[in-house]
Amino acid sequence: MKVEQKKLFLNVVFILVATAIALWFNFHEETEASKETGQQTSPAVQNLSGDYVLAMSWQPAFCEGQPSKPECRSQKEGRFDTVNFSLHGLWPQPEDRTYCDPSLPRGGGWSRLPQPELSEGLRRELETRMPGYRSYLHRHEWIKHGTCIQGITAEDYFRLSLDLLNEINASLLIDYVSWNIGRKITLSEAAKQMDESFGKGAGKRLSFVCKRDAGRNLVSEFRIALRDPDGDGLFPLNEHILAAPALRSSCKSGIVDRAGLQ
Repeated sequence: MKVEQKKLFLNVVFILVATAIALWFNFHEETEASKETGQQTSPAVQNLSGDYVLAMSWQPAFCEGQPSKPECRSQKEGRFDTVNFSLHGLWPQPEDRTYCDPSLPRGGGWSRLPQPELSEGLRRELETRMPGYRSYLHRHEWIKHGTCIQGITAEDYFRLSLDLLNEINASLLIDYVSWNIGRKITLSEAAKQMDESFGKGAGKRLSFVCKRDAGRNLVSEFRIALRDPDGDGLFPLNEHILAAPALRSSCKSGIVDRAGLQ
């Protein structure tokens, strides 16, 4: 009997040790994957007191007027930026709060601006979710807007921007927009989707930017107001949308453009 008990005890110990090793490896792999994709959150991202606007492009509409840009030449039906919002930028408010690091150049062409320090994983994610990366938009956005958030690094700035974008791309707003590709949408209906996703009143924090193209009125950009009143960061997102001031929109409706020149 004692032999049987000893065998049972050893089997239990073996199972516990094996489980502990498996959990450790799983944790290690997740941690390394997080580092590679830039998912870790810096304490700086939690200290963002103030007002912001998250600007998201509808890339097919943007490309109607910029067909020679690399991100527009390579665009094709079904690519991420033809069915999702793309990152334009995260802008501290008021809107004239820009270029806060006088040591960095402003002009001379975006390709000649210094490259911000970014992890390889985050850079790859930007290439997909910020098509303007191919035209060095990220360099411009960091210098013009990111440097105005005190104590934040470029890695933190773009990680936060993409996290916010991903939340909106998982909401009813993108469902409404993508279901209506090729058709007209209205700001009032889009606002309802915001309310459904983020709480009553969230739709008042949404605005459209539209452009004319060969007689058509296209929605080229979606902007969402955010406020961090106490420095606890911009998540949970619904709370910080509802805390923000309402946005005015000169455009009330427009067509959701398809990929390719129309």
